[in-house]
Amino acid sequence: MTRSLFITHLLLAVATLLFVNEAAAAAVLNGIDRRDEPARIFLIFNVNPLPAYKMATSGRRVDLEFIDTTLAADFKTPATDSRMIKLTTRTEQKSLFVSLYFRYPPQLVNVTSTKNTRQLTLDILLGNQLSASTPEVSSKLHGIPVVKHTSDDVFNPVEATQFSKDWRSFFTAYELPVEIITPPHFHLPPSPLAEALLPQSSLDEWLPEEMQRLFFNKQWQQLGPLLRERLTQSLDEKIKERLVLTYAECLTRAGAYQEPYILLQKIMVQYPDSLMAGLANLLLIYQQASQGEYIDAYYELRTLRKTLGTLPFTGSLHLLEAEMAIMAGRFTEADERLADAVISSDPVLVQIRDLRRADLLAARDRKDDALSAYLDINSRSTLLQTDPMSLARFADALYSARVYSEAATCYQRLSDLLTGKPQSDLVLFRLAMSQLHIPAMAKRGSKEFQQIREAFPKTEGGMRATLKQTDIEFTSNRLKARDAEATYGTLATTAGSIPLREESAFKQALVNALSKEHEKSVHQCRQLLRSFQSGALRTETAALLIQQLPVLIQQLVQSEQYVKALVLAKQNRQLFIHGWLDTDVLYDLARAYTQLGLTDQALQTYQYLFEVSPEATKETVYLPLIKELFASGFFVQVQEYADRYQVRYPKGKDLTAIHRYKMQALYASGQLEQALTLTKDTSQPQFLETELLKGRLYFEKNDWQNVIATLTQSALRSELPPDSLRRLAESYFQTGEPTLAEPLFQQVREHAPTDDQALFRLAQIAAQQDKSMQALKLFQEVADKGSDPLWRKLARQEAEILELLPNKPPTTRL
Repeated sequence: MTRSLFITHLLLAVATLLFVNEAAAAAVLNGIDRRDEPARIFLIFNVNPLPAYKMATSGRRVDLEFIDTTLAADFKTPATDSRMIKLTTRTEQKSLFVSLYFRYPPQLVNVTSTKNTRQLTLDILLGNQLSASTPEVSSKLHGIPVVKHTSDDVFNPVEATQFSKDWRSFFTAYELPVEIITPPHFHLPPSPLAEALLPQSSLDEWLPEEMQRLFFNKQWQQLGPLLRERLTQSLDEKIKERLVLTYAECLTRAGAYQEPYILLQKIMVQYPDSLMAGLANLLLIYQQASQGEYIDAYYELRTLRKTLGTLPFTGSLHLLEAEMAIMAGRFTEADERLADAVISSDPVLVQIRDLRRADLLAARDRKDDALSAYLDINSRSTLLQTDPMSLARFADALYSARVYSEAATCYQRLSDLLTGKPQSDLVLFRLAMSQLHIPAMAKRGSKEFQQIREAFPKTEGGMRATLKQTDIEFTSNRLKARDAEATYGTLATTAGSIPLREESAFKQALVNALSKEHEKSVHQCRQLLRSFQSGALRTETAALLIQQLPVLIQQLVQSEQYVKALVLAKQNRQLFIHGWLDTDVLYDLARAYTQLGLTDQALQTYQYLFEVSPEATKETVYLPLIKELFASGFFVQVQEYADRYQVRYPKGKDLTAIHRYKMQALYASGQLEQALTLTKDTSQPQFLETELLKGRLYFEKNDWQNVIATLTQSALRSELPPDSLRRLAESYFQTGEPTLAEPLFQQVREHAPTDDQALFRLAQIAAQQDKSMQALKLFQEVADKGSDPLWRKLARQEAEILELLPNKPPTTRL
């Protein structure tokens, strides 16, 4: 019994565990974040873990199914509005369904997921009245969705950049940030570290007065030999220990590396787990930080400080840790150390603390606050002028505040401190830039760039100087565009930093744009956007591309490179999606479609243009739209748009041409009476084609007299084309006036020597005039060489009759 109960409880426990594990495995939808753009909505689904999912769209509805997913208890739906009108959720079996309803059917829906972030993103290109009323435009316009252009779109790069109205100003106004990273003057305790060794003793007991003076005056080169000499003397062992540590400290402070490093390692081995070993380790950490290994040095010092306990210079250790924290990017920890009371209680350390707090502000890019702090410190102490890191940040803050004269002074001082050291090239570049902004020193500044180029040819400072000198010479017209373009192109591939390569590549594209080399510039802009996905100049690059694309497409269409124009438009479809390209470019695309025989696409483009064009410019769309409607055989629509145009623009510049298309559409659709009525309407525009069409309509009704009356008007008589001449001649022939018909048929024959009808009628007239041989010859010519089987058959019959009855004219009439 007991065993049975045990097994039962065990099975229940296992079942519960399995249930818990199964429940834990299910995903939970915690929330949906919404982000809006003018033409799109992004919905970010936060699901943990990311489950399998399915998506389906149907009209205005988008459904997402999350497999094995539940809704979080505190789940909140995102806001709905006039664009996304409703969001619902429901659970069926183990799936969670999220349904989205939009005012208009979305033009495009993309879904992407990222397991690392446990997010699923729905990218919805919204529909609108245009795409809803003409969905074929969105689907057939070579992938260019319907988005209406708005001039006040803050997301439009052309509106977002200050340079789009004056691109030449980019060369002088744009400046890539300059980051001069110089090591700070790390602050070790002001007294020798050995002073903290036990047993406590006065400094005078083990360090002679002269050596003390050299130590406190930081004359390390003079102090080192004296300490080494003293170590050779017979001294107490404890004194020798202090002197050895002080000698290693002197070498370390002097900037030596190998000798103090070996000596400090030996001290740590010889005095393990002792204060002396800890102090030796402190010097090694200081040496490590001085070599630029800030992160490792910071964490090692933080660990060491906790083991050293309370020392006479604990405040200095806290300050040193704060300095290393700043260099390691641990700003919060640096703040905490600088706020220690042990630092605030030491007046000497307070000044250094204030300087480091100013450095923290600069490191956090709070340059205005940093500048105020630096100015205050500089007014109270010379400490700022001796610390390379602080001086570099002070100079940068002055430069950013456009206090160029004081910035130049600081950069000159910094250059003196860093002579022969890394970053000196950038310091000199910034010095030259500061001088360039000072009118009295501008010439000197521009000359400095050439010197920097020559002195630092392969450094960032040297390449920046090359770039800036090229800017100056190009904008002052001392350098030709092709030479500037070549220099920028070289820097775009050889510059040592990504931002500098991006700036050079953009300026190369900009030079080509200003030189009207739009095809080359557009290609370079597209390459820039692909190569620098997170670049600082993406907005400017996109703006330059947007402004040039319509011009280039127009040039390609005008030069009959239609396929190239359409491919270019499709490559830049995102610009159409966002509505950043003006609709004028679509006129050129429509023309390209027309020239390539893609009538359907051309028609769709003009229909879209008609919908989105403002009323002030809509008049210009009617004629090309009606033309494409006519070419596509949509004759009813031709009449509708023509009537609309005539009502809206009774004196429009395209009235005559549109009226002509309307008449032709009526004729082509078989509405002969309506077409004839329109040709006789004197209130409508009258022109040659109207009378010619009227004559044709009378001709097709066999109304010979009206054909003659229409086509013999004095204004038309000398302007008749061959077809109209043939109709007039035929009308004379049918009304029994062969003498009037004959010369007209002769004129037709002059235009078309093998015209079957003209030859046949001339043969008949010749037969009626008893010119049997001439008639027979003409009939045989039609029978042998004619192109129309009916005329050939009739001509053969007439020729046979003439051959049988040579004295009797043929009697056959048509």
